[in-house]
This record gives sequence, C-alpha cells and structure tokens, in this order.
Amino acid sequence: MTAKEIIDSLVKKKTNGEKISVEDLGKIVDTISVKDYVAGKNAVMVFYSGETEKFIENFSNDSGSFVRMINRTEAYKLLDDKKFKNILQYAIKCDNPNISTPEVIAQVEDILYDASRYENGKWIKTDGFWARISRRFAAETTGDAYSLCGTAAGDRIFAMDELPSWLKNAPDGAKMGGYTKATTTLYLL
Repeated sequence: MTAKEIIDSLVKKKTNGEKISVEDLGKIVDTISVKDYVAGKNAVMVFYSGETEKFIENFSNDSGSFVRMINRTEAYKLLDDKKFKNILQYAIKCDNPNISTPEVIAQVEDILYDASRYENGKWIKTDGFWARISRRFAAETTGDAYSLCGTAAGDRIFAMDELPSWLKNAPDGAKMGGYTKATTTLYLL
C-alpha cells in the first residue's frame, strides 16, 4: 500500500471512532516500503541529516536515478505527513485515554524521533519510527554511500542508526564518502 492509501484508511478508522494503537502504527512502519523507486540499480546511497529541506528536495530532484534517498520512499511520505502525526496522537490517546495533551505531544516526539544511543558502553537500539525506517533503508544499501550530515549531531539517527546499519550490511568493498568500510569504522573508534 502507498502512504496515501494507508493514511486514508487510518483517517477513516479515526473518523468512525475505531481504536488505533501505537503498536498498530508500528507494524505499519515496519512493513511500508523503504524502496526508492526513482533510484537506478547501481545508485549511490545518500544519507542526510541536519540539512535544509529545500536543499535536500532540490538535490533529490536533480540527481534522478543516480542516487538513492529516503525522501523518495513511501515510508518517508507516511512519517512526513501531518495527518499521520495526528493519527499518532489519536493512537496514543486510544492507548491511554487519561493522558494529558503535553504528555501526548512529548510521546509523539519520542515515538517519531527517538534515535538509538550508547549507554554504559552498550548500543541501545530504540523504536523511534524514523530510526526504524532509517535502519531498514540503510540495511538495503548494496554499495557505496555518501553522507550530507555535516551539521548533524552525534546523537542523531544518522550516527546512531543508519551508519551502523550500513556498516553491518554493505559489502566489504563498499565505501562511505570514498573511505572503505574498514577506514570508516576506524574513524568511529
């Protein structure tokens, strides 16, 4: 299903007063396509974080099938849609009818944007929806990648979820910004 079809279905359920849970939405996030249908077979993966929306939109539009980018996936379209955020708020209230509005807003932020983190020397994988689709997207990368993440903090999804997933799944000969996986890993130590 497309993001639009999913959102239309969820809006209909909400309008009819049917219960939607955060778990239901998580299952959708875990199954919606992370395929960039514009990208060609040998497209280079481009990760980005902290860049301006307009720059990314222009770069994505101008690069055509030569690059693979998450903003051209159904998963991105779903999570980026304001209606989805509204449905997420509804689901949080369905799960916990007595929750306050400030608590709902805080939970929406956590559910959408929580990135994995290092705690006490261990990598803690979180369930933030963006982190989940980003890990899946990075895991499907089969070749070289570049990052436009110069202004991204070390605790953002690129550093905590996408890069580790790419390092784990990309073939040994793949490069990140011209550096081999081995060299990239050394810089992370």
